[in-house]
Amino acid sequence: CIIYCQFNSIKSQFDGGAIVIKLTNINGVKNFIDRCIFTKCQSTNGGAIYFKIEKNLSTHIENSEFKQNKADSINMNPSGGAIYASSTIRNNFAIKNCTFNQNYAAFYGGSIYFSN
Repeated sequence: CIIYCQFNSIKSQFDGGAIVIKLTNINGVKNFIDRCIFTKCQSTNGGAIYFKIEKNLSTHIENSEFKQNKADSINMNPSGGAIYASSTIRNNFAIKNCTFNQNYAAFYGGSIYFSN
């Protein structure tokens, strides 16, 4: 769980400016992000958050703000200005009561990109 956190101006040359969650070996996990603020975070994919999901799990993002996050790179196809989620299986992924303002992706999903 990540609750009541602020992430400001965090940059990564790789995926996920503030948070990277890669779950490939664990079943039944629940990811929960609540009442967090992500501002001006930047990476190649998922300016604020990058998810790679390959097992059965539940992911919920609630009551959070995503402002001016950016997915950008000159060598890739940057996607998901705020959130990038990639899943190889069916799973429970929910975003509730969140705001997205002025997020940018150079390729797909100015705010959210989901690949299945």
